[in-house]
Amino acid sequence: GIQPVVHRAAAPANVLINAEGQPILSGLQWASPLVNPTAFPFVGVTAELFQYLAPEQIRERGLALPTLDTYALGALLYTLVTGKIPFKGRDARETLRKKITHDFRSPETLTPGLSRSVVQIIRECLRADPNRRPASLLKLREFLDCTNRVVGGYRLRGYLGSGKSGDVYQAVSARGRQVAIKLLAPKIADD
Repeated sequence: GIQPVVHRAAAPANVLINAEGQPILSGLQWASPLVNPTAFPFVGVTAELFQYLAPEQIRERGLALPTLDTYALGALLYTLVTGKIPFKGRDARETLRKKITHDFRSPETLTPGLSRSVVQIIRECLRADPNRRPASLLKLREFLDCTNRVVGGYRLRGYLGSGKSGDVYQAVSARGRQVAIKLLAPKIADD
């Protein structure tokens, strides 16, 4: 069967646009299966690509986690809406420090009027701690699709974050009251 793969190198140079205007990821030489991952080959990594790598990917070469692609997508989105890279240091060490400390200029200061949802997606994806990022691109899609979904009488308005027990969303009750609700992870909900 088909094995799940982590791209591990989503960067502007690896995004091509086809004739229908749809983005296609290239640069599959960096990809790795989730099961029995290969070491990330730092030979040939450009300064540009380094900007889009997750901090844990820089520190540990053998990782192949979906959160690496989530991070890269956040960095790509930041670049797309601001025209700048999120973490710019004088050298690789300073850039890594900025990634670890989540030290970047908020995108809405560079692009006034940017929607809160886009800013929230970028912040969630660029979290230094991979356990606090959307766990996969599928989770990120759920976040994007959650607007106006109704769960237990509450209309979801936005994703606030994830934890070990589930995902937290901003929601509105039928009476218009703003609340935060937690949707338990399936493993916990079954207990």
